[in-house]
Amino acid sequence: MTKKEIVEYVKHIQARLYHSVSNVNHYAHIGDSVKNKIAYGEAITLAWNMQDWGHEIGLPVWEDDNGNIRIPEIIIDGDRWVEFWDGIPHELPIDILIG
Repeated sequence: MTKKEIVEYVKHIQARLYHSVSNVNHYAHIGDSVKNKIAYGEAITLAWNMQDWGHEIGLPVWEDDNGNIRIPEIIIDGDRWVEFWDGIPHELPIDILIG
């Protein structure tokens, strides 16, 4: 892979991570605990994949009163990439919007 291809691949993983975390919070919000856990498994797998490519990833999690996992933010290389308020993205990463 060329350096450009690697950068594009990692951006693709970032976009998938964003969607997975969104799904984690969405399924928690509607109370679907099975899909909530499946989406969390996808999100953590993508985060591990990004770590394998040399990025520092933070996915803080908490469990709500119904036992659903919620992820309040995504941190990539020390920067808050997106923050969720009650499962709704507060800040949309520009890379998601344009590409």
